[in-house]
Amino acid sequence: MAMDNATENPCLKAVAAWKLEERGEENARYFFETQRITGLYSGESCFVIGRKGSGKTAIAEHILNMQDHSTFAQTLSFRNFPFNILAQFDQEGFSTSSRFTNIWKYITYMTMLRTFAKNHAISAELRALIDDEMPQDLGRATSSYIQQITDRSFGLKILSSGGSASTKNAYLTNETAIYERVAILENIIDQHIDESTYYILYDDLDDDYDRESAHPESTYAKLLGGLFKATVDIKARFARRANFYPIVFLRDDIYDLLRSNNKAKLMSDIIDLRWQNSVLSDMVSHRIFKAAACSPPDGVTDSSALMEKALGLLFDSTRVSLNGKRRTRPLMSEIERRSYGRPRDIIAYLQLAASNALQKGETMISVETRKNLDRLYSEYLITDLIDELHTRIPDIEEVFAIVSSSGKASLRYQDLEVALKDNLDQFSAHTAALGPRGIIDLLVKSSVLGKQLPVENQQEFRYQNRFIRVSPNDKLYIHRGLHSGLVVS
Repeated sequence: MAMDNATENPCLKAVAAWKLEERGEENARYFFETQRITGLYSGESCFVIGRKGSGKTAIAEHILNMQDHSTFAQTLSFRNFPFNILAQFDQEGFSTSSRFTNIWKYITYMTMLRTFAKNHAISAELRALIDDEMPQDLGRATSSYIQQITDRSFGLKILSSGGSASTKNAYLTNETAIYERVAILENIIDQHIDESTYYILYDDLDDDYDRESAHPESTYAKLLGGLFKATVDIKARFARRANFYPIVFLRDDIYDLLRSNNKAKLMSDIIDLRWQNSVLSDMVSHRIFKAAACSPPDGVTDSSALMEKALGLLFDSTRVSLNGKRRTRPLMSEIERRSYGRPRDIIAYLQLAASNALQKGETMISVETRKNLDRLYSEYLITDLIDELHTRIPDIEEVFAIVSSSGKASLRYQDLEVALKDNLDQFSAHTAALGPRGIIDLLVKSSVLGKQLPVENQQEFRYQNRFIRVSPNDKLYIHRGLHSGLVVS
């Protein structure tokens, strides 16, 4: 369909401009709030666990956008953060989950004080002391900030209780034992916290995740275990006293590494970002209607019907023919089959489709454009998986080549095991050390491979069932979204 100014489709242009990570005004425009997410606002939940692309950063950005005169949020981004600087605070003699608890409490409380300085309801005297005594670059560089506040030369003179600064100052030095510093800071926060709401957000914690970190006894895993314990302790300490909410965002595969006797007790504190199909459809509909700058049709409440109306603003046809037969399925179902059920996957698919339609001069995404999208979208998924897996499987691209070498999407576990074993000497030492079964296990955990079920043409993947297990007697299946990129069928 040729495009001219009179028939231009603004919704198509808006979708073509979507970003995989939206910040600021774009996040405020498109963010889709679910009932579970609202539990973060009141401290009901304090952990957000999900696969890369499931929406963790979008939630953190949304909370930042909630700030006003009585709501304050501070993100601690651990991108490029040297976790080794925290290893010196290992408290030997404590249980594994508690050895690093106090250093995380210290960082959280110091960040809370820094946030106090933004709140004009806090005494001007205290805010002036915080500005004078504490590092100023928290918003720009978490790494630099934490290195400064944990350095032995750092000291903090601050109001220990009410009264004038000249008579009520306490001097906090890093020569003081870490547990004593934590107690002093808790006392200061108790005395000065008001009725405002404070969020301390821990994000990008996976940036330092590498092959050495990928076992439960690594210092990295123990540090994160300490962060979880500290967050639970802070939540319990300030519950019903103050609106002070630390929130941790973490990838699910890293969370699985953490060992704790109390892990089962954390379930009520966790938001597991596994999107049900109906909620995912509602999210996509919400975004499309926002892009079109219009409201959903009156009287349409069913998720499937609403989804069809929304996709009708972009696509010539919202049904997909099944192998040339008369039978069809909803377009959204077809997109979901090719995705991992993550918001990022659906956003990427629609953005690629809209961009390609505009390049061809279409005002609506034609059936031909949609069909030609298979290879491009498959390559997006493969690139995303390589980025996710390369720290665990350095030779992941070579592994993909072996997995797809037969040209078939369905393969026997034992055949793949033999093929990988035959190529172990071509891999790096780390990949070879995993062994064929270790490699297959990681491919299953990341849903590159799923389990072929006894029912014809039905498969199960870990993103659908977290507890999926495969055995050498099973038949495996390559995820549908990877077929075009890996050239299998």
